Amino acid sequence: MFTPLQVLGRTSSFEHYGSADSEVFLPDGFGVYIKVNGERIPGEIVASDDFGLVLSCSIRLPIGTQVAIEFDSSWLVQAFDDWVRSDWNNPSRQEMQLALELLNSQVKQKEEEIRVSRRAKQLNAEQQEAIRRASREPVTFLWGPPGTGKTHTLSAIVTKCLLDKESVLFVAQTNMAIDTLMKSVIRKSSLQELIKDHWIIRWGRPRMQPFEQWDPVLATRIAENANPVLAARRRFLMEQRNQIMEQLRRGSSSGRQSLSQITDELRRIEEYFTKMAHQLVDNANLVAATLTSLALHEVLRDGRYDVVVIDEASMASIAYVLPAACLAISRLVICGDFRQLSPIHNSESARAKRWLGESPFESSSIQETVTANRHDSRLIMLKQQYRMHPSIANVVDQYIYGGRLRDHETTYGHTLPSHVPFNNPLVMVDLTNLNPRCRKELTGNSRWNETSAKVVEACLDLYRECDLSIGIITPYRQQAKTIRDRLPDDLVTGDRVRVSTVHKFQGSERDVVFFDVTDSFPMKAPGVLISGSSLDSQSARLINVAVTRAKRQFVMFVDLRFVESRLGRDSVLRRVIEHIKRMGMVIDAETMTPISNTNKWAFPKIAATSSDNAAVEGVPRKRRWAKRGEIRCNSCQSPLVVRQGWSLFLGCSAYPSCRSTRPLGHQELIEVLSTYDIRCPCCEGVLTGDLSNNRKGNVKLECLECGKQFPKSESARILLDGSRSVRM
Repeated sequence: MFTPLQVLGRTSSFEHYGSADSEVFLPDGFGVYIKVNGERIPGEIVASDDFGLVLSCSIRLPIGTQVAIEFDSSWLVQAFDDWVRSDWNNPSRQEMQLALELLNSQVKQKEEEIRVSRRAKQLNAEQQEAIRRASREPVTFLWGPPGTGKTHTLSAIVTKCLLDKESVLFVAQTNMAIDTLMKSVIRKSSLQELIKDHWIIRWGRPRMQPFEQWDPVLATRIAENANPVLAARRRFLMEQRNQIMEQLRRGSSSGRQSLSQITDELRRIEEYFTKMAHQLVDNANLVAATLTSLALHEVLRDGRYDVVVIDEASMASIAYVLPAACLAISRLVICGDFRQLSPIHNSESARAKRWLGESPFESSSIQETVTANRHDSRLIMLKQQYRMHPSIANVVDQYIYGGRLRDHETTYGHTLPSHVPFNNPLVMVDLTNLNPRCRKELTGNSRWNETSAKVVEACLDLYRECDLSIGIITPYRQQAKTIRDRLPDDLVTGDRVRVSTVHKFQGSERDVVFFDVTDSFPMKAPGVLISGSSLDSQSARLINVAVTRAKRQFVMFVDLRFVESRLGRDSVLRRVIEHIKRMGMVIDAETMTPISNTNKWAFPKIAATSSDNAAVEGVPRKRRWAKRGEIRCNSCQSPLVVRQGWSLFLGCSAYPSCRSTRPLGHQELIEVLSTYDIRCPCCEGVLTGDLSNNRKGNVKLECLECGKQFPKSESARILLDGSRSVRM
C-alpha cells in the first residue's frame, strides 16, 4: 500500500512522494499499476528509500489516501531477456565480444602511456591511474570502497572521454547515482559548450533537488522548453482530463465525448515530445540512464557508444549488466565494491543464482582473485578514504579490506560536538541486562525486538539537541518498521533522521549511525544476515555497509550475552564487537552508563515501561521492559492459549463459544514463549524449546540461563499454565 503525501508534478505526469507500508525493493524506473477507485493506472517508481517512495503516474492521486500498488517482478527480467536475444542474433554487433569479457577470468591489457590533464593531477595516485587505465584498456574494473571518491573519479573519466570526442553511455542501478555523477559533470566549465548544444543528455526522472538544475540536460525538459506553447497546451489538457475523470468517479456522465478528444490530442502531443527526446539521445555524446531505463526504452539501446561506464555494478546482476556492456564499441568501465551488498534475488535454482545472484566482479573472477590475495591487472582499487573518522574506518579496513585503506588527513576532523552523549567514534550499547526478546514472523524470516526498539528510541532522544544527521539501520525489515512506528511522523519524514534496513541504506551516509542487531533469545541462533564468517558472506557485506555509513560515530545495539553464546569468535560480527570493546565504549542499556572505557559519563536512566507511553519505577530487573502481549484468534479476536490433545495446539480462550484452533509448530512455540513472557520456573530465565516431533508429544523446553532441561510432561505444563493466565 502507498499513501501519497505530496505532489511533485513538473513534467507530463504527476510525481507523488509518499510512504509505503513496507520497504520497496524494486529498481528505479520499474513499472507498476496503481489501483484507484477500481481502475488500474500505469505508473513508474522514480526512487525509493527505506519506506519513502516517489511514484509517477498520469493522474493526480488523492493526498493522504492509501492506494494499492501491483507489480510483476519477472517483467524486468523478461525485458532484459528479450533485449539480449534480439542482439545476440544480430551478426553485425561485433562489439558484443567486449561484453563477453565480463565472463572471462583474464583480459589481455594494453601497455600504453596516457597523459592526464593538469586538473586531473589534483586527484590522488589511484584516481589518476584509474583515468589512465580507463583511457586505454578494453575492460577496467574500478574497486571503490566507501568514501574513496568513486563518483569523483568516474566524473573525471567521463569528462576526459568527452574532451577526447568520444561518446559515452553512463548507467547505474539508481536515479540517485545517475544524479550524483551528472551533477559533477554539468558543473565542469570545460563541458559547458557541449551542454549548451544539448550533447549531454540525462534520460529519465532525476531525484536530486533542485529539479531546475536538470533543465539543460534532461531530454524531456529540453523538448518542452523548445516548444513552450505546446507544453502549456499539454498542461491545460491534463487538467481538463483530470477534472472530467473526477466527475465520472462521482457518477456524472457529462464530458465522456470530450474525454476521448482530449486523450487523442494528448497522445499526439506526447508522440511529438517523445520523438524530439529520441533525436536528442541519438545526437548526444553523453547519455546517462538507469539500467532499467536501458531495458525498457529502445532508443537508448539502439545506439552504440565508444565507452560504456557502469556504476553500482556490484549491486547489479550480470544478467542486467551484460546487455548494457553490449553497447560498448572500444572500452568498458565497471565500477563498484564487491565487499558491499550483492544483487538481491529470491530464487534457489542454480541458473538463477548464476545470472541473477552474481555481479560482474564475481563472474569475471575479480572477487575470487582479490580474496586469494592475487593480482589482477584489470583491477584498480581506490585506497584513500575521505568519509569516516579514522577510528570507524579502521574497523572495516582491518576486517573487510585487509589493511588496504588509508585515511585522508581531513578525516581526523570528523569529530563530535562536545555535548554529544557518547563522545567516542565507536559505541556499543549492551542490552543483556534488559533481557530482550526477539520474535520472528510466522510466515516469513524477518525478526523484530521491542526492547531493542525502545532503547534505540531512548538513545535517539539523547541526541535531540545535537545538530547531527542520524541513520537508524537494522538487518530486518520488520525491526525497521517497529522502530519507525515508535518515532514521531515529523521526525522520520524529515531529512535529519532516516530509518531503514541496511540494504536500503547502501549508498547513503550520516553523521551518526545506529545499528540495531535485533537478534536475541529465545531465538536459537542469529539470522543468516549476521552470522557469517567469510569475507564473501552476506554478513561481512552487511556489516561493512552498516559501519561505513557513519561519518563521525557508529553506535551498535546488541544483546552481548546472546551473540557471544551463539556465534564463534571467527564470525565477522564477533570480531567487530571485540574491536569496539578494545577501542571504543561499551554502554549498559539498563542504566545507560559505561561498563568499559575509562571516561566517566552521566546519562539519564532509561525508565522501564509498562506501556508504550507510561513510565513506572521499581520494576524488577529481570522483568524490566518485558511487555506481556496476546496472540489473538482470527475469528473472534480472543486470546489464544496452549491446549493439549493428542499433541499441543493453540486454541481460542473463548471455547466453547469459539472453537478456532491453530497448529503449534516451532515458530508458534517461539511466539508463545516471547509474547506471553513464559519464564523458567527455577530462575526466571529465558526459555527456548524444541518442537520437532510434536505429534508424539516430544515438546522439550530448556532454560538458556540456568541450563535446566525440562522433560516433555513438565514442558507441556509450563506452556499450558503460562498461556492460560491471559484469560479474561
